[in-house]
Amino acid sequence: MVVKIRELLRERPSLAYVPIAEIRGRVVTLEDLARLLELRDPEAERVARRLGIDPPKGEEARRLAIEFWRRTLPPNVKIHVLGCKSLTVEEAIKEIERGTEVGEELVRAYERFVRRYIK
Repeated sequence: MVVKIRELLRERPSLAYVPIAEIRGRVVTLEDLARLLELRDPEAERVARRLGIDPPKGEEARRLAIEFWRRTLPPNVKIHVLGCKSLTVEEAIKEIERGTEVGEELVRAYERFVRRYIK
């Protein structure tokens, strides 16, 4: 699995900083996961196997989506959602935390991103 992750990171270096999972309560990126796999961390191995068939869902997906939006966009950038609304990153995070329709759409956008690139 670590070889696959390293190949993906070589092809798409910007993915190194995308939050992908939680390990022992800490959000980890693909780069973090690769390092932990190289150290043969059993929790990282479990997470890597799960990502291959079962991406994060529910509360974990929400926490990861918040980190994704926070880490990948500068604070002054606007995110366009639901075809008409524009939000700053902090406004988007608040929508996710409140579980609004807009927040759920932002979580789904993160999930689509993960499914597209992390398979």
